[in-house]
Amino acid sequence: RMPIYVNTDDRIELTLEMTRDAEDALRQVLEDHEARLERVQVDLTHQGVVNGSDQIACAVAVHPKKGEVLATEQTGTTVQEAIQRAAAKLQRKLPAGFARNDQPSLGQSPDA
Repeated sequence: RMPIYVNTDDRIELTLEMTRDAEDALRQVLEDHEARLERVQVDLTHQGVVNGSDQIACAVAVHPKKGEVLATEQTGTTVQEAIQRAAAKLQRKLPAGFARNDQPSLGQSPDA
C-alpha cells in the first residue's frame, strides 16, 4: 500500500483517529491512482482562532512516482473538516494534475 504520512504542529495532538480519518478520506480519493503514487504527505496546523472558532489547515502533498508533486490546502474549524475539505479539493485537482504530469517535457520524446 502507498504510505500516507500525517504530521501535526505542536498545537494539535495527533491521535490514531485523526490518522485514520486522513488515510480513509485520501485513500477514497486516490484509490484509482494509487499505482502511480509514491507517497502522500498530510500536514495539519492550528492557525489560530477566528470569531471564536479554531482554524485548522490541512495541506496535502501527493508525490507521484513520475512528475511534479500535486498539492492542495484547505482549512476548517475541526481537523476532520479540514481533512475532508482538502480531500475534496484534491479530488477536483487530480485530473488536470495527472494530465500535466503525463505530458512530455520540452526536448523529451513522448515515450521517454
